[in-house]
Amino acid sequence: MFWSAITFLGDYRLYSILIPVIYIVSSRELGFKLMATYMFSMYINQVFKYWFMLPRPIHSLLITEAEGYGFPSGHSQASSTFWGSLALNTKLRAIRLAAIIIPLLIAYSRIYLQVHYLVDVVGGLLLGYGLPLAIHFLNTSRGITGRNIHILYVGCSILMIYTSTIIPGGYGYIPITSGSFIGAYIGYSISQKLKTSIGRMGKVLAAILILTFSIVGYVVAATLISEPILSYIASAFFTAIAFSTPALFLIYDYLNR
Repeated sequence: MFWSAITFLGDYRLYSILIPVIYIVSSRELGFKLMATYMFSMYINQVFKYWFMLPRPIHSLLITEAEGYGFPSGHSQASSTFWGSLALNTKLRAIRLAAIIIPLLIAYSRIYLQVHYLVDVVGGLLLGYGLPLAIHFLNTSRGITGRNIHILYVGCSILMIYTSTIIPGGYGYIPITSGSFIGAYIGYSISQKLKTSIGRMGKVLAAILILTFSIVGYVVAATLISEPILSYIASAFFTAIAFSTPALFLIYDYLNR
Protein backbone atom coordinates (compact mmCIF):
# COMPACT_ATOMS: atom_id res chain seq x y z
CA MET A 1 0.00 0.00 0.00
CA PHE A 2 2.82 2.41 0.92
CA TRP A 3 4.76 1.86 -2.32
CA SER A 4 1.56 2.09 -4.36
CA ALA A 5 1.01 5.54 -2.83
CA ILE A 6 4.62 6.52 -3.57
CA THR A 7 4.36 5.36 -7.18
CA PHE A 8 1.29 7.56 -7.66
CA LEU A 9 3.56 10.60 -7.13
CA GLY A 10 5.16 9.78 -10.46
CA ASP A 11 1.92 9.67 -12.42
CA TYR A 12 2.14 11.75 -15.61
CA ARG A 13 -1.35 13.18 -15.08
CA LEU A 14 -0.54 14.48 -11.59
CA TYR A 15 2.11 16.90 -12.85
CA SER A 16 0.04 17.79 -15.91
CA ILE A 17 -2.51 19.25 -13.49
CA LEU A 18 -0.07 20.58 -10.88
CA ILE A 19 2.05 22.63 -13.28
CA PRO A 20 -0.81 24.84 -14.56
CA VAL A 21 -1.68 25.64 -10.92
CA ILE A 22 1.92 26.73 -10.33
CA TYR A 23 1.60 28.85 -13.47
CA ILE A 24 -1.29 30.80 -11.94
CA VAL A 25 -0.53 30.79 -8.22
CA SER A 26 3.27 31.17 -8.24
CA SER A 27 4.84 32.43 -11.46
CA ARG A 28 3.77 32.36 -15.09
CA GLU A 29 7.35 32.23 -16.31
CA LEU A 30 8.19 29.35 -13.98
CA GLY A 31 4.96 27.52 -14.81
CA PHE A 32 5.57 27.81 -18.53
CA LYS A 33 9.17 26.61 -18.24
CA LEU A 34 8.00 23.62 -16.22
CA MET A 35 5.21 22.81 -18.67
CA ALA A 36 7.36 23.07 -21.79
CA THR A 37 10.19 21.01 -20.31
CA TYR A 38 7.84 18.45 -18.80
CA MET A 39 5.75 17.87 -21.92
CA PHE A 40 8.81 17.62 -24.15
CA SER A 41 10.33 15.11 -21.73
CA MET A 42 7.15 13.01 -21.72
CA TYR A 43 7.09 13.15 -25.51
CA ILE A 44 10.67 11.84 -25.60
CA ASN A 45 9.67 9.11 -23.12
CA GLN A 46 6.86 7.84 -25.34
CA VAL A 47 8.97 7.97 -28.49
CA PHE A 48 11.69 5.95 -26.77
CA LYS A 49 9.16 3.40 -25.52
CA TYR A 50 7.86 2.90 -29.05
CA TRP A 51 11.38 2.84 -30.46
CA PHE A 52 12.91 0.27 -28.09
CA MET A 53 9.72 -1.76 -27.39
CA LEU A 54 11.26 -3.42 -24.33
CA PRO A 55 8.83 -5.55 -22.30
CA ARG A 56 7.86 -5.08 -18.66
CA PRO A 57 8.22 -7.80 -16.01
CA ILE A 58 5.62 -10.54 -16.44
CA HIS A 59 4.28 -10.31 -12.89
CA SER A 60 3.17 -7.16 -11.12
CA LEU A 61 2.14 -6.30 -7.54
CA LEU A 62 -0.07 -3.47 -8.76
CA ILE A 63 -3.84 -4.03 -8.61
CA THR A 64 -4.09 -2.69 -12.16
CA GLU A 65 -1.52 -3.87 -14.66
CA ALA A 66 0.80 -1.22 -16.06
CA GLU A 67 0.36 -0.67 -19.79
CA GLY A 68 2.79 -0.06 -22.61
CA TYR A 69 6.46 -0.86 -22.99
CA GLY A 70 8.94 -0.73 -20.14
CA PHE A 71 11.91 1.41 -21.19
CA PRO A 72 12.28 4.14 -20.08
CA SER A 73 10.12 4.31 -16.95
CA GLY A 74 7.52 7.05 -17.40
CA HIS A 75 6.98 7.52 -13.65
CA SER A 76 10.71 7.89 -13.00
CA GLN A 77 11.15 10.31 -15.89
CA ALA A 78 8.05 12.35 -15.05
CA SER A 79 9.02 12.89 -11.42
CA SER A 80 12.71 13.61 -12.09
CA THR A 81 11.82 16.03 -14.90
CA PHE A 82 9.35 17.98 -12.77
CA TRP A 83 11.38 18.10 -9.57
CA GLY A 84 14.66 18.60 -11.42
CA SER A 85 13.23 21.52 -13.39
CA LEU A 86 11.70 23.02 -10.25
CA ALA A 87 15.00 22.73 -8.37
CA LEU A 88 16.92 24.43 -11.19
CA ASN A 89 14.50 27.36 -11.20
CA THR A 90 14.18 27.91 -7.43
CA LYS A 91 16.62 28.49 -4.60
CA LEU A 92 14.74 26.60 -1.89
CA ARG A 93 16.82 23.86 -0.29
CA ALA A 94 13.68 21.85 0.48
CA ILE A 95 12.83 21.72 -3.24
CA ARG A 96 16.36 20.66 -4.14
CA LEU A 97 16.26 17.93 -1.52
CA ALA A 98 12.85 16.78 -2.76
CA ALA A 99 14.25 16.72 -6.31
CA ILE A 100 16.62 13.95 -5.18
CA ILE A 101 14.51 11.98 -2.72
CA ILE A 102 11.09 11.85 -4.41
CA PRO A 103 12.20 10.61 -7.87
CA LEU A 104 14.48 7.99 -6.28
CA LEU A 105 11.64 6.72 -4.08
CA ILE A 106 9.33 6.57 -7.07
CA ALA A 107 11.95 4.75 -9.13
CA TYR A 108 12.38 2.16 -6.36
CA SER A 109 8.60 1.76 -6.05
CA ARG A 110 8.39 0.83 -9.75
CA ILE A 111 10.92 -1.94 -9.22
CA TYR A 112 9.32 -3.05 -5.93
CA LEU A 113 5.88 -3.27 -7.56
CA GLN A 114 7.48 -5.29 -10.37
CA VAL A 115 6.28 -3.10 -13.22
CA HIS A 116 9.80 -2.12 -14.33
CA TYR A 117 13.30 -3.52 -14.48
CA LEU A 118 16.27 -1.62 -13.06
CA VAL A 119 17.38 -0.49 -16.53
CA ASP A 120 13.94 1.07 -17.11
CA VAL A 121 14.05 3.31 -14.04
CA VAL A 122 17.72 4.22 -14.52
CA GLY A 123 16.94 5.25 -18.09
CA GLY A 124 13.95 7.28 -16.92
CA LEU A 125 15.97 9.05 -14.25
CA LEU A 126 18.83 9.87 -16.62
CA LEU A 127 16.46 11.34 -19.19
CA GLY A 128 14.37 13.08 -16.53
CA TYR A 129 17.33 14.80 -14.89
CA GLY A 130 19.35 15.21 -18.08
CA LEU A 131 16.81 17.11 -20.15
CA PRO A 132 16.19 19.96 -17.65
CA LEU A 133 19.95 20.24 -17.08
CA ALA A 134 20.59 20.48 -20.83
CA ILE A 135 17.89 23.14 -21.26
CA HIS A 136 19.20 25.08 -18.26
CA PHE A 137 22.74 24.95 -19.65
CA LEU A 138 21.64 26.19 -23.08
CA ASN A 139 19.61 28.98 -21.54
CA THR A 140 22.36 30.21 -19.19
CA SER A 141 25.43 29.70 -21.36
CA ARG A 142 23.98 30.36 -24.81
CA GLY A 143 21.32 32.86 -23.82
CA ILE A 144 18.56 31.44 -26.03
CA THR A 145 15.96 34.19 -25.86
CA GLY A 146 13.83 36.45 -28.06
CA ARG A 147 13.36 35.34 -31.65
CA ASN A 148 15.53 32.24 -31.21
CA ILE A 149 13.31 30.86 -28.46
CA HIS A 150 10.25 31.26 -30.71
CA ILE A 151 12.01 29.41 -33.52
CA LEU A 152 13.00 26.65 -31.09
CA TYR A 153 9.45 26.14 -29.83
CA VAL A 154 7.93 26.18 -33.30
CA GLY A 155 10.57 23.72 -34.54
CA CYS A 156 9.96 21.34 -31.64
CA SER A 157 6.21 21.63 -32.19
CA ILE A 158 6.52 20.69 -35.87
CA LEU A 159 8.65 17.68 -34.93
CA MET A 160 6.11 16.60 -32.31
CA ILE A 161 3.17 17.01 -34.70
CA TYR A 162 4.95 14.92 -37.34
CA THR A 163 5.69 12.17 -34.83
CA SER A 164 2.05 12.16 -33.73
CA THR A 165 0.97 11.36 -37.28
CA ILE A 166 3.50 8.62 -38.15
CA ILE A 167 3.28 6.50 -34.99
CA PRO A 168 0.26 4.17 -35.31
CA GLY A 169 -2.81 4.92 -33.21
CA GLY A 170 -1.26 7.82 -31.34
CA TYR A 171 0.90 5.49 -29.24
CA GLY A 172 0.86 6.28 -25.53
CA TYR A 173 0.13 9.94 -25.02
CA ILE A 174 2.32 11.42 -27.76
CA PRO A 175 -0.55 13.50 -29.28
CA ILE A 176 -1.46 14.78 -25.80
CA THR A 177 2.07 15.83 -24.85
CA SER A 178 2.64 17.36 -28.28
CA GLY A 179 -0.60 19.33 -28.12
CA SER A 180 0.03 20.47 -24.56
CA PHE A 181 3.50 21.69 -25.53
CA ILE A 182 2.33 24.03 -28.29
CA GLY A 183 -0.86 24.92 -26.39
CA ALA A 184 1.13 26.13 -23.39
CA TYR A 185 3.37 28.18 -25.68
CA ILE A 186 0.40 29.85 -27.39
CA GLY A 187 -1.44 30.54 -24.12
CA TYR A 188 1.65 31.89 -22.39
CA SER A 189 2.47 34.14 -25.36
CA ILE A 190 -1.04 35.62 -25.31
CA SER A 191 -0.89 36.15 -21.55
CA GLN A 192 2.50 37.86 -21.75
CA LYS A 193 1.55 40.19 -24.60
CA LEU A 194 -1.53 41.40 -22.74
CA LYS A 195 0.52 41.82 -19.52
CA THR A 196 -2.40 41.08 -17.24
CA SER A 197 -2.17 40.98 -13.45
CA ILE A 198 -4.42 39.01 -11.10
CA GLY A 199 -5.28 39.75 -7.47
CA ARG A 200 -5.40 37.23 -4.64
CA MET A 201 -9.06 36.28 -5.09
CA GLY A 202 -8.58 36.33 -8.83
CA LYS A 203 -5.82 33.75 -8.50
CA VAL A 204 -8.17 31.42 -6.62
CA LEU A 205 -10.76 31.69 -9.38
CA ALA A 206 -8.07 31.39 -12.06
CA ALA A 207 -6.69 28.26 -10.37
CA ILE A 208 -10.17 26.69 -10.45
CA LEU A 209 -10.59 27.61 -14.12
CA ILE A 210 -7.17 26.36 -15.15
CA LEU A 211 -7.73 23.09 -13.28
CA THR A 212 -11.05 22.67 -15.04
CA PHE A 213 -9.58 23.36 -18.49
CA SER A 214 -6.63 21.04 -17.81
CA ILE A 215 -8.73 18.12 -16.60
CA VAL A 216 -11.39 18.48 -19.31
CA GLY A 217 -8.69 18.87 -21.94
CA TYR A 218 -6.91 15.70 -20.84
CA VAL A 219 -10.13 13.66 -20.72
CA VAL A 220 -11.19 14.81 -24.20
CA ALA A 221 -7.72 14.28 -25.69
CA ALA A 222 -7.41 10.84 -24.06
CA THR A 223 -10.84 9.85 -25.38
CA LEU A 224 -9.72 10.80 -28.90
CA ILE A 225 -6.29 9.11 -28.61
CA SER A 226 -7.09 6.62 -31.41
CA GLU A 227 -7.41 9.66 -33.70
CA PRO A 228 -4.00 11.34 -33.17
CA ILE A 229 -4.76 14.59 -35.00
CA LEU A 230 -8.04 15.17 -33.15
CA SER A 231 -6.36 14.30 -29.85
CA TYR A 232 -3.54 16.73 -30.63
CA ILE A 233 -5.96 19.54 -31.50
CA ALA A 234 -8.03 18.98 -28.35
CA SER A 235 -4.95 18.96 -26.13
CA ALA A 236 -3.52 22.09 -27.78
CA PHE A 237 -6.83 23.95 -27.60
CA PHE A 238 -7.60 23.31 -23.93
CA THR A 239 -3.99 23.89 -22.83
CA ALA A 240 -3.88 27.17 -24.75
CA ILE A 241 -7.12 28.26 -23.05
CA ALA A 242 -5.76 27.23 -19.65
CA PHE A 243 -2.48 29.12 -20.07
CA SER A 244 -4.22 32.21 -21.41
CA THR A 245 -6.55 32.27 -18.37
CA PRO A 246 -4.98 35.54 -17.09
CA ALA A 247 -6.06 37.20 -20.36
CA LEU A 248 -9.66 36.17 -19.68
CA PHE A 249 -9.67 38.47 -16.65
CA LEU A 250 -8.56 41.38 -18.81
CA ILE A 251 -11.37 40.68 -21.27
CA TYR A 252 -13.86 40.39 -18.41
CA ASP A 253 -12.77 43.75 -16.97
CA TYR A 254 -13.03 45.37 -20.40
CA LEU A 255 -16.57 44.05 -20.99
CA ASN A 256 -17.72 45.28 -17.59
CA ARG A 257 -16.48 48.86 -17.92
